[in-house]
Amino acid sequence: MRSSLQVGLRWVIQNNASLCVAADKASYLKEDIDLFSWSLSAEEMKRLNEWAGAQEDPTRGNCV
Repeated sequence: MRSSLQVGLRWVIQNNASLCVAADKASYLKEDIDLFSWSLSAEEMKRLNEWAGAQEDPTRGNCV
């Protein structure tokens, strides 16, 4: 079972975007490293991309 945060971070990675994470607990760092041991399916990516595209965010596409 993956957390929503893990799914979100994996989605960012699979969209070829850069990200930076920080953690104050070793267990959190292990979860972050684990992001590279699995991937979202094509159907999951499609659904997440559709959901993300439906959001009305004025900063979408900008580096904030």
